Amino acid sequence: HLAAFFDQPGAATLLLAAGASPAAVSRNAMAVQPLQSALASGAQDVARLLLQSGADANAGRGTGWTPLHYVAANNLDELVEPLL
Repeated sequence: HLAAFFDQPGAATLLLAAGASPAAVSRNAMAVQPLQSALASGAQDVARLLLQSGADANAGRGTGWTPLHYVAANNLDELVEPLL
């Protein structure tokens, strides 16, 4: 989640190659997946990597926000199509 939020594609690649799940849910109160962490901070490269690695483009979180909500809130227009 930290590699995703802080836009570290190299670290994210290593974690995924070592077996980290792109669907892992954070253990904090937000209960987000790495894709949501990446999109919340505008980390587009990591978001693309997670989508290519099988991240769920429709995954919701406790508040009901999906990745598409994060894309809209952060004006990440180039990520709309990969999420659809």
